[in-house]
Amino acid sequence: IARVYQQDKQFDEARQAIAKGEELSDSDEEKEYVHFLYGAAWERQKNYDRAEQEFRKALAINPDSAMALNYLGYMWANRGVNLDQAVKHIQRALEIHELTGQPPSSLGVEKRGYSFPYWVTKIALWPQDRTLLHRRIANRFRAMLERGFVDEVEQE
Repeated sequence: IARVYQQDKQFDEARQAIAKGEELSDSDEEKEYVHFLYGAAWERQKNYDRAEQEFRKALAINPDSAMALNYLGYMWANRGVNLDQAVKHIQRALEIHELTGQPPSSLGVEKRGYSFPYWVTKIALWPQDRTLLHRRIANRFRAMLERGFVDEVEQE
């Protein structure tokens, strides 16, 4: 609910929803996610100091929080501050992605200890005329063959 409010730029309502979630949070994983949400809310309002404080709270609970590492790293990088640390945070988030095998968009979602209370529907949009798509696939396939993709696969 807080994310819906954030997307609609209703930041006071978003923080109220996060605060309600904070009241109901029992586990460290839930508390970590609450601090992540607070951090994201403050960042969207350009209150970077408060955002950083919340992301650091999430990382104090779980130093391997890929969501918090990634968001904080990109928040710094986008503003051109703490660039060395930003790179380290983003790299660590990617390492966690590689170790878990989960896509970066899902890191931390299953670890919260509770299920998301809404149905999630995946959708895709594509043009009526798929000629361009087919041409791009064919070009990419030819490029892979030219680079020796078949030889690489046959060697293993």
